[in-house]
Amino acid sequence: MVKHLRYHSGICYIKNKIIIGSTDSVYCFFISGVTVYCWNVLNNRVTQVRGPSFRDFDVATSSTGSMYIFMDSLVPIT
Repeated sequence: MVKHLRYHSGICYIKNKIIIGSTDSVYCFFISGVTVYCWNVLNNRVTQVRGPSFRDFDVATSSTGSMYIFMDSLVPIT
């Protein structure tokens, strides 16, 4: 697996992915430690993706404009 390092304000983000939503919004998903975040680049809002600790993630959009996030959890989800 290829890991991409990004540095911002002294913080190292191992993986990030930028996608364009259905309303032409630009989102940057990134993982810091075991937490996945979503940054809306246009309004500068950062939100945490809900769930347990994560090891990896991926994000995709469909032709209908839906956004999907796939996450690999470190703990079993019941």
